[in-house]
Amino acid sequence: MAEAPLILDDRFAEHPEEIRAAAALFADELVRSWAAAAEAPIHPETVPADFAELAAQEPPAQGIPLPRLLDDLRRLVLPGTTRVTSPRYLGMMNPAPALAAVLAESLAAALNQNCSLWHQSPAAAELERLVVRWLCGFAGLPAPPAFGVLLSGGSMANITALKLARDRCLGPAARAAGLAGAPPAAVYASTEAHYSFDKGVDLLGLGADNLRRAPVDAAFRVDVPALRAMIRADAARGVRAACVVGIAGTTNTGTLDDLAALADVAAEAGAWFHVDAAYGGAALLLPELADRFRGLARADSVTLDPHKWFFVPFECAALLVRRRDDLRAAFATRPPYYLEQGRGGDDGRVNFFEYGLQGSRSFRALKLWLALRSFGLDAYRRLVRRHCAFARRFHELLEAAGGFEPFHRPELGLLCFRAVPAGGADGDAANALNRRIHRRVELEGRFWISITRLRDGDVALRVNFMNYRTRPEDVETLGRYLIDLRNEEMAR
Repeated sequence: MAEAPLILDDRFAEHPEEIRAAAALFADELVRSWAAAAEAPIHPETVPADFAELAAQEPPAQGIPLPRLLDDLRRLVLPGTTRVTSPRYLGMMNPAPALAAVLAESLAAALNQNCSLWHQSPAAAELERLVVRWLCGFAGLPAPPAFGVLLSGGSMANITALKLARDRCLGPAARAAGLAGAPPAAVYASTEAHYSFDKGVDLLGLGADNLRRAPVDAAFRVDVPALRAMIRADAARGVRAACVVGIAGTTNTGTLDDLAALADVAAEAGAWFHVDAAYGGAALLLPELADRFRGLARADSVTLDPHKWFFVPFECAALLVRRRDDLRAAFATRPPYYLEQGRGGDDGRVNFFEYGLQGSRSFRALKLWLALRSFGLDAYRRLVRRHCAFARRFHELLEAAGGFEPFHRPELGLLCFRAVPAGGADGDAANALNRRIHRRVELEGRFWISITRLRDGDVALRVNFMNYRTRPEDVETLGRYLIDLRNEEMAR
């Protein structure tokens, strides 16, 4: 490829070979990155000062040739990225993405559709309708009237659901005049619910004090009698129940709440029932887990995150709603610069800007459509089953080894546990031991697992089997590795 900068004109239309040459450079980098991921250290051992050269850059007056830009990328950026495509990346919920979806993301950027108005991006709008229908089917919500939108992540989906719950609870007057003079309204969720609910009650004016956190039981499921008692006590003080939240796969432990019981509680209280299935949603595909998801089909809204267990690259989440009209009533607006385009009556066109907060909306549906069709549902079922089996096997390894304490039995593909000092599970000593083990895992780079705190401040090591590249031998190797690390730390 010629040593010349890319320029902002239409020369590529006349010289398509230059597009191919530029794309080949990035394809080579993708292949190099994925091929090396299994062997290279997974987590970059770096600090902000290591990016001093990058931070000192200013935009150039003259364009820089693409090969030189890629040299800078390799030297200044890629060494500071976590290699999530490694089979031994077992940490947070951003697994190796499906290759078809990665390529789709590039094509979506090139097409640059604004998926807000049907007339601007008709195929993108129809594709989003299609994949939303598929997701509604996974969740047991019949479409129509069920509907949904693709969003940036589970946080935005959960906050959007709280907006719908608030509007139903307080009525159109609250939307028109604000919350001044409105009765207090509360949201009920467990102590294990995602932090986005804290942000949501603040953003929507409900108030942080009106997020009621119910305790959890020994398995980290919400204590339903305690939650019901909280609602009744609040009702006696004039506090309305706006929303009851159930979790289908908590972030910390992967636990599923008793969704059927929570659906009953929400119905008794006249509250919106929202299920956060951002993590566990892919397990809806497994018939053998249907009983654990019983009650989800009664939800008013459901959060699913395809950029988790469906292996779609960030960002791609979904909010599904039982009634399409609820979503549109919460966000519909009529800007003339949009709606004068493509006039022609109601012929079934969907303008997605009327169903959510965002006006500028990327073509997320393309990568989800290609991921689902390239893998196929049978392959997803095999992978989710495999990951759940990995978690059970890892639990067995730790129990058999001694010196480790699992905090729960894995319901899905996630396990929290801790190494226990020789003298017993003293809080401070155990916490310090597990922090040292986690730090060694990061420094040595063979695996990457995460670390968290559970109730009572216990530090837990957290392994999340969600990577389609992970092999059975990786599970066994990780078990032996952690046992060795614990023994080495005890010998110091």
